[in-house]
Amino acid sequence: MEEIKPRQYVYKWIMTLFSTTLSIKVCSHVWDLYFLDGIFILYQASIAILRLLRPKLLQEDMEGILKILQNVSQHITEDDEEKLVDHIFNMMYPQWVYEEIKSLN
Repeated sequence: MEEIKPRQYVYKWIMTLFSTTLSIKVCSHVWDLYFLDGIFILYQASIAILRLLRPKLLQEDMEGILKILQNVSQHITEDDEEKLVDHIFNMMYPQWVYEEIKSLN
């Protein structure tokens, strides 16, 4: 059984700061959060995207999942901006996660 690895989609999301992943309106909101709160927002946004897409992803086979993950802007629209931001700020992580990401800077 094949697995979908985060490097198959997340790398593009983060390296482009979501500019090719989200609509410009939603992306600019993520950028605002990034400039205010730092790099951790990029990881939170990635997880928030996955949480928003979860119902759709669970209905697909591997090929369908990859298609959704590589074309996020077709599934997360400007109408979803508030939900995405809520997901970003309603995540709880163990302290070691924050420390590990700080050490990446």
